[in-house]
Amino acid sequence: MGRQRGADTGFTLVELIVVIVIIGIVAATVGLFIGSPIRGFIDQSRRAALTDAADLALSRMARDLRVALPNSVRSSADGHAIELLRTLDGDRYRAEPPGGEDDRLTPGIADIAFNTLSPLGGSEGIAPGARLAVYPLGEAGSEPYRDAVLTPAGLGIGRSDVTVGSAAESRITLDGAHSFPFDSPSRRIFLVEGPVSYLCADGLLLRYAGYPLQTSQPGTRAALEALTAPGASSVIAEGVDVASCDLRYSVSATSRRHAVARLAIVIERDQEAVRLLRQVHVDNTP
Repeated sequence: MGRQRGADTGFTLVELIVVIVIIGIVAATVGLFIGSPIRGFIDQSRRAALTDAADLALSRMARDLRVALPNSVRSSADGHAIELLRTLDGDRYRAEPPGGEDDRLTPGIADIAFNTLSPLGGSEGIAPGARLAVYPLGEAGSEPYRDAVLTPAGLGIGRSDVTVGSAAESRITLDGAHSFPFDSPSRRIFLVEGPVSYLCADGLLLRYAGYPLQTSQPGTRAALEALTAPGASSVIAEGVDVASCDLRYSVSATSRRHAVARLAIVIERDQEAVRLLRQVHVDNTP
């Protein structure tokens, strides 16, 4: 008789259904409290990733703008493109004694050799294809995209170490004679890598480099890709859609040395959008 009762022990169907209902109620209650924070965390993570992507893109543009050749920044009328001449280094050229005439740079006179007071280009030397610029004012006769303030494309530049008196200097030699039109009051000379453009087009933010200087800004994707060699462009904001951007450069009405680049970008992913704005001071002291 005892064995019979042991065989009948267990859960009834009613008890099982009650347990299932209770578990469902508990799960629904827990989900009510946990689901919202989880969704909030996912949304916050997505927005943080978007913000990081936009901030990285703006930081990349700001880094190039801070080393732009004075008075070389220009933006397109629609605000979709901004261009600059990127400098690699800067120095001061010899214009006063000691040293002979061959050691000095005299603007207005064609020259093939002169001295700088420290190694122009640093330890890496002068990169192939680099150009020199003196006193780019950005005005008629001294515009870097048009005038002789910049050495011609293809003009070779060499550097060697020399001693003037007891001072170590660098000897800069040009493959051909060049005359800089204006003398810099502070004797500044810039080593210029070349033009760089940032462009918003087709949902992308693109960076172009390594193309020849143009008197008019190439402000479209077609124009830049026609000038740029394959592989010389790169996508700046990866994994997102660039919904819109407004890249503007403005100069103070009282002085060209006070200029600001205003960079605004809206990026999207998974129906989420983030807008970031950054203003970059551009040093136009030539």
